[in-house]
Amino acid sequence: MGRPESEPQKQTTLTVRSTIPFWKRSLALNIGVIILSLVFLVGFFPGVLARCNPNSHNPDLALQGPSRDHPLGTDNYGRDMLSRIAWGTRVDLQIGIIGMMVPFITGSTIGVLAGYYGGWIDQVLMRVVDVVVAFPFIVLVIAIVAVLGPGIFNLYLAISLVGWVAFARLIRGEVLVVKNLDYINAARALGYSDARIIMRHVLPNVLGSSVVFAATDVVSCMLAGASMSFLGLGVQPPIPEWGALISDGRVFMTSAWWMAALPGVALAITGTGFSLLGDGLADLLRTKGR
Repeated sequence: MGRPESEPQKQTTLTVRSTIPFWKRSLALNIGVIILSLVFLVGFFPGVLARCNPNSHNPDLALQGPSRDHPLGTDNYGRDMLSRIAWGTRVDLQIGIIGMMVPFITGSTIGVLAGYYGGWIDQVLMRVVDVVVAFPFIVLVIAIVAVLGPGIFNLYLAISLVGWVAFARLIRGEVLVVKNLDYINAARALGYSDARIIMRHVLPNVLGSSVVFAATDVVSCMLAGASMSFLGLGVQPPIPEWGALISDGRVFMTSAWWMAALPGVALAITGTGFSLLGDGLADLLRTKGR
């Protein structure tokens, strides 16, 4: 007799738990949002955290360790490392977001056209994708920037020319599944144009996975930008950028470890934030799918 009475109570508990908002149950999403909120605050308002001019030289203060006046020490020119890392946050976020947005838009457009129309359009576009995928991402970026010359604009151009293929392949696969579903066939039967079907019925149902991928792709773009700056092909001095700061500090690893280590820590924390955000969004999509 006791067992039947416990069943309604168990069911009530499960029902109450299911009404809890997802963001309150996703630890990865919460941590990612908190980390990225702090990073974006530093990126938008670097002068609030660091009052020193990031390019102000003072040879008398060169290679000083962390202190009250310079919490993260100084570099070999006496520049405040906290200021340079804080102002570099804006540059690296800009590289990551712009480097993701252009390939996201381009790749999504190409993937939708290839998946929806198929035929020779799909064959041509996918053969281009196969050629680009045959080479490692970072190798192609280095090659393009080396040909075009160093600079942040050429860095954006190189990432855009290479990064769109991942979004195109992902979107194409989703469209191939969706375009033959009943509600798409019903829209065609009602005489809707291809443009209306794509914009109002296909895209809203296939962009979810690309948005999740975009969150993690920001990390790849930031790492590519930092790698280019480390090699002297990306952001040029005196603009502070984390990869360039690591490159400057590698010579002084034994005497001034903070010059290379702290920008690397900033890059790792930011990358972790975007990765956790992507994991949280993926969990959200899986939860809605159930």
